[in-house]
Amino acid sequence: VSDSQTIVSESETAVSKSEMIVSDSKMAASEFETAVSNAGSALSDSEKVKKLVNFVYDYIEYEEIASSTLKDIITLKRGDCTEYAQLFVALARLNSIPAMEVGGLIYNYDDNAPAFSAHAWAEVFIDGDFKQVDPGWDEFDVNITHLEMNDQYIALGLDAKIEVDSVKY
Repeated sequence: VSDSQTIVSESETAVSKSEMIVSDSKMAASEFETAVSNAGSALSDSEKVKKLVNFVYDYIEYEEIASSTLKDIITLKRGDCTEYAQLFVALARLNSIPAMEVGGLIYNYDDNAPAFSAHAWAEVFIDGDFKQVDPGWDEFDVNITHLEMNDQYIALGLDAKIEVDSVKY
């Protein structure tokens, strides 16, 4: 087998896998469309995002797991914050809403052992601005309990940011 044939074969496999992911996403999207069909067809992006957050929250049963493919999430309907965020992002994008998964720390509100824990949620671009939402907690309005972490800053809920020069560990 020549290198060209191998590249073509690998490309066809990648395209096939991409088509399967889109197909799996459309299965969940179909369920989402059924869930919002009574709301009318002229939903704003904000209304779509609110419904998507609620849909994903109801769709997945919380269970801590190591990782899942989108197909696993849709089929098994189980997962932790990462799976909630992944499914939400896929469905938002299928509804032409730019979205990405974000991660950081979240305050857990546990009276017996209050603490910050690692967490994943999502960010969408709606109404001309970026907005963080948390489908794992069914929150359209993410608050100060969410601390986004990246290389340049810690973003606090309510659009406050703390600049980070360096982190030692």
